[in-house]
Amino acid sequence: LCGLRWCDIVSLQVSNVDFDRCMLTVMQQKVAGRSSHALLRTFLNSSAMGLISHRRGGSGGVFCLPSYAMTYRILGSWASCAGIRKRVSFHCARHTFISLLVANGVDIKTVADLAGHSSVKHTERYIHSMEEHLRECVGRIVLEHRG
Repeated sequence: LCGLRWCDIVSLQVSNVDFDRCMLTVMQQKVAGRSSHALLRTFLNSSAMGLISHRRGGSGGVFCLPSYAMTYRILGSWASCAGIRKRVSFHCARHTFISLLVANGVDIKTVADLAGHSSVKHTERYIHSMEEHLRECVGRIVLEHRG
């Protein structure tokens, strides 16, 4: 619901959340010290706030998560139970967040900002995958030719 990477979610602290403004401030670990966009400030929607509202007024970590390996196993189990046969990782949630923004008409610069990308070049790959999906969907329409 916010497009964060695993490393940022697992280390997310209550102090990173401004509950009154529904805002999250995170130093992105992957790019910290290498990018001027490492500090990410993003708004949280009502669904995200609902997941963390019980932590309001608390301290410490926002989530109590198992190791990355265990999380990967749990996700795999959920995917299998849902009949999904492709590999599902935690990063799929980040990809989905960005793809949903693109699919809902959010401009590429805003998507890049929300994802914490240093430039729109990193975000363009998501638009490319969306274009492929749209092309596939339009290709499903077949008219019969009468000769």
